[in-house]
Amino acid sequence: MAAAAPQESELPQPAAAAPKVTKAKFVVKQVAAERLLDGKKQLLLEWMDGPKKGGRWKCTWEPLANLDCDERVSEWMMTSKAEKQRRRQAAELIGIDDAYVEVAAVSAVCQDADVRPVKMDISGDWGGHESILEYICELVGLDIDQVVLLWSSPPCESYSQLQYGMAEAGNVHRDTAHPQRPPRSRESCEKPSHHTKRKKAELHDRMNSRLTQSHVRDKRRGIDFTAAVENPAAGMLWLQPFMNTNDWTELTDRQLVDYCNYWCSLYHKPTGVCVTKCGWHPAGHSGTGRCCKDCHSGRWVWNENAPAGVSFKHDFQLGGPKDRAPPKEDISDRFHVPEELIGEVLAAAVNHRRQKSSKQLFVVDLFAGTASAAGIVADSGMGYVPVDICTDLFPEQFPSAVIG
Repeated sequence: MAAAAPQESELPQPAAAAPKVTKAKFVVKQVAAERLLDGKKQLLLEWMDGPKKGGRWKCTWEPLANLDCDERVSEWMMTSKAEKQRRRQAAELIGIDDAYVEVAAVSAVCQDADVRPVKMDISGDWGGHESILEYICELVGLDIDQVVLLWSSPPCESYSQLQYGMAEAGNVHRDTAHPQRPPRSRESCEKPSHHTKRKKAELHDRMNSRLTQSHVRDKRRGIDFTAAVENPAAGMLWLQPFMNTNDWTELTDRQLVDYCNYWCSLYHKPTGVCVTKCGWHPAGHSGTGRCCKDCHSGRWVWNENAPAGVSFKHDFQLGGPKDRAPPKEDISDRFHVPEELIGEVLAAAVNHRRQKSSKQLFVVDLFAGTASAAGIVADSGMGYVPVDICTDLFPEQFPSAVIG
């Protein structure tokens, strides 16, 4: 049976302009959509009440980090794809006030801040330099002492813990039975795809080993910067010999954090961050860096097998069962390091810095991906050097990349 046509009273009424006064006076009715703008997540909000009885405010885009409506955000995370589409359509009928969109981040990153993108294969030649930092500074015209933080989130494909489940089928990059998880042997390769995976694992190990050696060498010669390496906590990167040398472990502290403890991530995703000693202590929402089972990415559910009859369940699980897989529209969030996490490390790096310089300070972001750190770096008043082999995902407003 066809659904009855909506009555005139049920249709959204013409909306007034969006509220121009303090947003704290307005109550969020529900979230209608989400998007990434310059690497920062924004939610489209439908507001309660209006300028007159029966009227409505137009919907507005708001940065997730600025919101104080945890219940509405959590409810949105659990909303079905069909309901999300319905809400977006309803919001378009109500009206969306794009004039109210906060574009300060885009303006700061692309106009006010000094952004110097670099397109280069980090696994390749560094222009004859032994230091990746020295080479990048040469490419973009910086003095090496202008760099306060060198962040890197190397590819985790060949280090993924998902390989443990594929070991029996032989579809792996590494020898999962070996305690250090080296690249699989030539003898174990039965198909061309096996050799491809072996070679990729070897490439990743060479690249990351060179990077750690570069950081150690630069710190020993007195360059005053903080280096940070981020990768999934259960991944095989942390088992590699180059991550466990005396030179590296004496230089760094490894911390464990959960993405969901930082507001701009949908996923629990425990991750490890190895940072040269700078006094950084993870905080985030919980104050510890870890999820304390009160995050916006999950909820308490009845569980008769739990001692208290309830347990905390994160809504989305990377690499888990299909019913808990991330929605396709949020696929970029899998690789999106929370800006608040980078901001914490950056603040510690600045406070730890011995040299006080009148020059502009910069953050270098290796394997930058979507250049998601741009906003937090610009908010800190620093310049930004995103580096990746592909710059197609960088914001369109960025200047042309220097080719390395």
